[in-house]
Amino acid sequence: MASRYVSLQEAAEMLAVSAKTVRRFIAKGDLPAYTLGKRGAGSGRPIRIRVDDLATLLHRIPTSGDDRAHGEGAED
Repeated sequence: MASRYVSLQEAAEMLAVSAKTVRRFIAKGDLPAYTLGKRGAGSGRPIRIRVDDLATLLHRIPTSGDDRAHGEGAED
């Protein structure tokens, strides 16, 4: 199945952050981004981001029902 790509603004909306924050993720290397053509991101070409890569930025927060949230199951 082909990867789905979204615009910078769409990625920001999906993550519920600003486009500026998405640009920071890209600049820090936390989020891969792509442009069409040979020139880089500073060329004014639209930036595209893989939806699958957005999922890597999301981390599960332990809930009170999780064993690890209570310290159980952790190695000493």
